Amino acid sequence: MRSLRGGFTLIEVLVSVMIMSVSLYYILQIYGERFNDVSYVTERADAVMQDTFFLTAQNLERYDKSTKSAYDIVKSIVRPKNDEARRTLKTIKRTVSTENPIPIYLGGDNEAIVATRRTFYLKGSYTNRYDRLKIRLNIFK
Repeated sequence: MRSLRGGFTLIEVLVSVMIMSVSLYYILQIYGERFNDVSYVTERADAVMQDTFFLTAQNLERYDKSTKSAYDIVKSIVRPKNDEARRTLKTIKRTVSTENPIPIYLGGDNEAIVATRRTFYLKGSYTNRYDRLKIRLNIFK
């Protein structure tokens, strides 16, 4: 009598290779989508960090509807001595847009607290919105 060899048939091998191929395809597709999400979040975080250069300006509204570099904004506050830092700041550009200030009255008839909200939009590769709130206390005697 003839003994059978232990092994897999060609059909079994092909089916297992197909199952592994389909599984690997979907795993790589999910990994690619997550990689794109992480790249997007990283770019947005970098843009927000770069916006802090512009938010340091006390009178940011004077740059309304103009495109400025980070160097133009911070050069009156900090003068970078390093040429590379200066070049890097000059490459970071944003278009500044502001809305008219909105007064907020708190404290009833005497208007003891007056707050003013001003909205700034910094447009670069991404557009980010920031609100600046100024609070003034009126003291009545």
